[in-house]
Amino acid sequence: MSYQLKRDLENAVQVMLLENESAAVRHTHNFLEFVYVVSGSASYHLGKFEGTLTPGDYFVVDYNTAHDYLSEEHDLSVINCLFLPEFVHETMKGVGSFNELCERYFMRITGRKINGPAANQVFKGSEKTGELFRDMLNEYTEKNEGCLQVVRFLLCRIIIETVRAVGSRKNISPVTEEIINVIEKDYVKKLSLGRICKEMHYSLPYISALFKKETGFSFTDYLQNRRLEETCRLLRETDLPVSAVAESVGYQNLKFFGKLFKRFTGLSPREYRKK
Repeated sequence: MSYQLKRDLENAVQVMLLENESAAVRHTHNFLEFVYVVSGSASYHLGKFEGTLTPGDYFVVDYNTAHDYLSEEHDLSVINCLFLPEFVHETMKGVGSFNELCERYFMRITGRKINGPAANQVFKGSEKTGELFRDMLNEYTEKNEGCLQVVRFLLCRIIIETVRAVGSRKNISPVTEEIINVIEKDYVKKLSLGRICKEMHYSLPYISALFKKETGFSFTDYLQNRRLEETCRLLRETDLPVSAVAESVGYQNLKFFGKLFKRFTGLSPREYRKK
């Protein structure tokens, strides 16, 4: 059985409390799912793994991973968070797995890649982890002003806790880090990897392959994503005209900018600002 996440959900996320559950039939789905056990117990199958769930356990179900559970006492209560990667950040649209989400987005924060798979395994959550899940549920349920931003923040906290539980390793070479620093400093300018390699006396084919391997992006895609991240921020936080926003992040051709932005977010700049 396969479940589809309805795209009319607010910003591709749904948080719910399921109480006194007895069983879930084996199924897969096309979204990511966090599950936190509030109370009760159950036997479970998660991909190729199986075991027993107890209070405080939590796990991430990856795309298309078959899973089920059975609670003989009919006493299982869980907090479920269903989400698409773009809810975490606009640049994550199209990401195909939870590990890829961690490595693409959170590597930019920590400079590290995770040691092993973070999805489809059960973690023993701390008291703090439980508080994060409960706060996320309360924010989503009460729907106060700014609730989705708080839900996003709490979800990112939970993901970071999960990455810490898996462990991480430094995986960016000094060369790649140097190129990333150039992008961060000068992304508004007309940058090319060929010119950077020439100035730094590096081999272009080697550095191009190394950058893609260590970041998950080509140089051009990384640069475009950085510019479009800043575009999203400016559209949210300023009243600058779209043309001025485009120019301020390095795009002179407004038509090209509009096509690129829509491919990036699924919306035109004006639609994004209005939403």
